[in-house]
Amino acid sequence: MPKRFSVRAHIVRPATGDVNDVLRFPSEGEVNEGRRYHVTLLSWKDVEHNWTQTEIRVTDGEDVQGVVTDANKTKATVYHYPYEIVLTEGQRLEVYFSGATASDMLHLYVQGYYVDQPYYLGA
Repeated sequence: MPKRFSVRAHIVRPATGDVNDVLRFPSEGEVNEGRRYHVTLLSWKDVEHNWTQTEIRVTDGEDVQGVVTDANKTKATVYHYPYEIVLTEGQRLEVYFSGATASDMLHLYVQGYYVDQPYYLGA
């Protein structure tokens, strides 16, 4: 069994008030070859204003898988996604804040672990 390495990331950026209000994990790009992330707790908030809804997406090149949360989110409240998300090579997690107000501070909290897979087949 591969060794697990813990992940605890806090990603913050100001909202622009348009379709660019997306926070991404890993923040430096897609998941590298041979690595697999297990996001066991995903949470987010907008500190200053209410927003409409949150869309959680896993991107893989041009393929996008996503889920939209309930509408009418309240400012300064931490929301979470209760299911594990697994990211494999070439994928990236995106959280889109629909209806955020420009210059609000958007926060994304990612907790879980990653494993590096060996490059051989066998037991």
